[in-house]
Amino acid sequence: VFKKYGFEAFYHVDSDDKLQYTDKISGSRYISDESAYKETLRLIDENGTGTQFIQLSTMQNHGSYTYTYPEYDFTFTGPSVVKNKAKEFQTYTQGVHYTDVAVKSFIEELDKIEKPITFVFYGDHLPSLYSGLSSTKYGLELHETDYFVYNNTYSRKHAKQDYGIVSPNYFSALALSQANLKVAPYYALLSELAEKVPAMTTDPTSSAQNRYNGAQVFVTDDGAV
Repeated sequence: VFKKYGFEAFYHVDSDDKLQYTDKISGSRYISDESAYKETLRLIDENGTGTQFIQLSTMQNHGSYTYTYPEYDFTFTGPSVVKNKAKEFQTYTQGVHYTDVAVKSFIEELDKIEKPITFVFYGDHLPSLYSGLSSTKYGLELHETDYFVYNNTYSRKHAKQDYGIVSPNYFSALALSQANLKVAPYYALLSELAEKVPAMTTDPTSSAQNRYNGAQVFVTDDGAV
């Protein structure tokens, strides 16, 4: 699929284009986010002044969470996680903390690069550990993840834009808008729509048998569903 999309290279552990950074956090089975960001910075540096589009998918915080980190800095309370998943959730939470540290360092490095870079960060879904809450009652909340769009220092020439909640179909338009780039009519339409209807999704609570064909949910610019 990446080839069909027009990507020139696909880097993974078994590819001909070898990864140079494959370190893991002690205890984890996955390549760390820190390594993934170092790999990305390497590719940006090797590209010189040319343009790039990089799609980075990391695995550090992917399940299952049966491994153990050397230390845990966080505890939690509440009904979101059932007791027999508590240790796994603690591992997931610690991994998210490691990601926070790695993202901070990554942004600091992006800010040192003397060319415009727009960085879109998002998670594709929450882990399945949140089994203590009813999907019928909290379906939308259980499908929300964090995101941000960041311009590095070199390209930060206009005011920060903050759309609050959005749906992923707007990410491309938001990135182009944040970079203050001229766009095709399709992305202009998405940018305009994002201001009026910033999020849309299939209601995960509307059809227990087939969530993919359930009712549609739209969120207005004032947060109304």
